[in-house]
Amino acid sequence: MSELNPDLRATIHWEPNMITDAQGKAKISFYTADIPGSYTVTIEGSNMNGIIGSSRYKLLVPRPVSK
Repeated sequence: MSELNPDLRATIHWEPNMITDAQGKAKISFYTADIPGSYTVTIEGSNMNGIIGSSRYKLLVPRPVSK
């Protein structure tokens, strides 16, 4: 965003219809908010048979390096 309009979202990315490859892998990319710190990434899903799974991990967004 910009210094006048900082990005302060709590939910950074939502993608309800992600499809994986034959190995169960998928790639995703997104922009983080403008607030440095630790974010909790939560991934939840199910397969076509209704079997569910989830995972959580931390993503560290560092402070920008001053020029």
